[in-house]
Amino acid sequence: MSFDANDLEEWRKSERINITSSRNSLINSLLDACRNGSEVNITYYGGSTPGESRTICPATVFRKRGYDAIYVEAFCKKRGENRIFRVDQINQDNREQYARKAWGRNIRGRSYNEEIQSAHRASPGGSGCLLFIIVGLILAALFYSLFQG
Repeated sequence: MSFDANDLEEWRKSERINITSSRNSLINSLLDACRNGSEVNITYYGGSTPGESRTICPATVFRKRGYDAIYVEAFCKKRGENRIFRVDQINQDNREQYARKAWGRNIRGRSYNEEIQSAHRASPGGSGCLLFIIVGLILAALFYSLFQG
């Protein structure tokens, strides 16, 4: 598909519709980064250098009326300026995003395996969580019976 200057001007003039939620995990990660002011590491397959890794600071996720694609406007650290990226041309580095989401901070100093192990140790999952709830209920019932009579 060829895209000339008239098409670009028409696209620029079309109404911008902000996106605030999505079922798409990448879009949700970008929206979270917009809200938190955090960085996202991506590989971008559009633009003049397809397949290039970038770190972006998303500001808004939107689509344009009359167009199907979804875009993210973000500060690109590699280019040093605000850019617009088509979301369908982005591949996110999920390992780092998983870690950032779990701890809300940049944890590049640890390996992916260390992060996964820490996540499993730190989260009370499965039977440990159930045991915690049962003990809490027993203690609540015990205190209730002691102070009722």
